[in-house]
Amino acid sequence: MEKYKILFRSYYAPILYDYVSWVIEDARKRKIKKLYFLSRDGYLMYLVAERILSYRKIEDISISYLKVSRYSLRSAQYYLLGEKSLDYICINGIDVTFRKILIRAGLSKEQQEAVVETISIIKLEDIDRVLSRSEIKKVKRILSGNTIFWEYLNNNSKIAYENTIGYLRQEGVDNNEEIAIVDSGWVGSIQESIRQLLEISNLQGYYFGLYETPRGVEENSYHSYYFGPKSTRGLMHDNYADNQRKVHFSNCLFEAIYSSPEGMCLGYKKEDNRYISIDGRENPNKLYMNAAYEVMKDYVYCEKNYGKCFDLNEELIVETMSYPSLEDVNVLENLQFCDDVIEYEYQSIVRPWSINDVKKNTVLYRIFNKMFNPKYIENTSGWPEGSIVRCGYKVDYYLKQERLYKKLMYIRKAIKR
Repeated sequence: MEKYKILFRSYYAPILYDYVSWVIEDARKRKIKKLYFLSRDGYLMYLVAERILSYRKIEDISISYLKVSRYSLRSAQYYLLGEKSLDYICINGIDVTFRKILIRAGLSKEQQEAVVETISIIKLEDIDRVLSRSEIKKVKRILSGNTIFWEYLNNNSKIAYENTIGYLRQEGVDNNEEIAIVDSGWVGSIQESIRQLLEISNLQGYYFGLYETPRGVEENSYHSYYFGPKSTRGLMHDNYADNQRKVHFSNCLFEAIYSSPEGMCLGYKKEDNRYISIDGRENPNKLYMNAAYEVMKDYVYCEKNYGKCFDLNEELIVETMSYPSLEDVNVLENLQFCDDVIEYEYQSIVRPWSINDVKKNTVLYRIFNKMFNPKYIENTSGWPEGSIVRCGYKVDYYLKQERLYKKLMYIRKAIKR
């Protein structure tokens, strides 16, 4: 654990501190009165913000830790969204199975089996088989016309809605003062979910980075720190600069490092006249989270008494995420990660890749198979750069291939939008 502390202190502490400091400073300029740090990525951010507000004697802004997740909010939204809910339920990801799709929909084990029985082309023994992209699209079409599925989905969602609204209102998210949420980011869908559930228009959002924003939203209420549609940190946010930052960034690694010890928020229940979060199993990275907090306490103390400990620059992020050393990969590979909205299965952030797996990571191989092979299932790693370095086969060449593939994908997405 000592090696992890050293690595965190060198790279991830200054990144986190600079982000949280920027959020507080920008929120004060915008006259925002309260910041809600979202679980679980906002856990360390919240603890650091507490200390910053205390030692800087800032009293014109307050903070809270809000227990939410994409899953807890979407479960309450589904019956409001109707057919559009399938866009969230049947999205691609790492190792997507039919069971995982039904879990995303909030169906119990018994309900899952009942739905499977109504679908002739899917057998119960195949429910855990990993699906290709084309198979996921097929499942989406099948569920679209399945009345049993919609009955379960809507009934469960209505129950979740009452408890979710109760919790959010209890925490004061729907009051009339200027408020903002703080999160890691990537799409900013939680902000839109809260806005829709509470029917409020004054909600702002702060994010480390945004690959995109939900369609139809007011982008001026989405504030990104490192990359995104708009810059409020002062970085040059043209398309080229943004794409370069995205190429050298790993959102999965970011989430694995900046998390919280508790389990994911699965929903809410009322107990002793209060709404409380229903949490999933404990985070397997709990010891790493506790170690990170110990480092951050020392880091904030250093800032308070001696001024800035480190100067953050973009090279710090690029070096640790896009050009990692084998030593750093060995330190981080025990971090467990799940990229799904419901933490159904964990795996190492550094998925073990053989030489053959690495060879399949070329741009041409991946694009060709995605275009012409409907059965193609990508062997995805949460942190592909780490997997390449760990394998050790032609590291420089395949890291370049990974960066080129990312660059092409982001250009393609920008053109489509």
